[in-house]
Amino acid sequence: MAPGGLAPARRAFLWGPGLNHVRTGRIVRGRSPGWGEEQMMDVTRGMRGEVTIRIEGTFDAKAAMRLSGWLREVPARGPLVLDFSAVRDCHDSGLAAVATDLAAREQLVVRGLNRHQERMLRYLGVDLDRPTIAAAG
Repeated sequence: MAPGGLAPARRAFLWGPGLNHVRTGRIVRGRSPGWGEEQMMDVTRGMRGEVTIRIEGTFDAKAAMRLSGWLREVPARGPLVLDFSAVRDCHDSGLAAVATDLAAREQLVVRGLNRHQERMLRYLGVDLDRPTIAAAG
């Protein structure tokens, strides 16, 4: 298994500079392979250069492992928006699993979490109060 829990042959995208697919050069917008109806992620790149990862369904430890794989593909200095607004069930263990990766981000916006979940990320070192990227509005 490769990092992120995906077998190397099933890796969703090969990233190049600017989140372009290495083989085709197209900007990436797609869903992670192998996901059922309960777990889905859309990865898009906005007009201002921000990468938005929209998570749907259940966010548990398995989904967190897949999100960690995506986070390793996105440059840590680049603007990142995580949208949890379509998550029906968000497990604390899933958030704890990605907290270290999120804390390393310089430009991070997290949407769609309730107060408890935001507070938990703060306890785990994720700075949700820093100035946000312009695309967060």
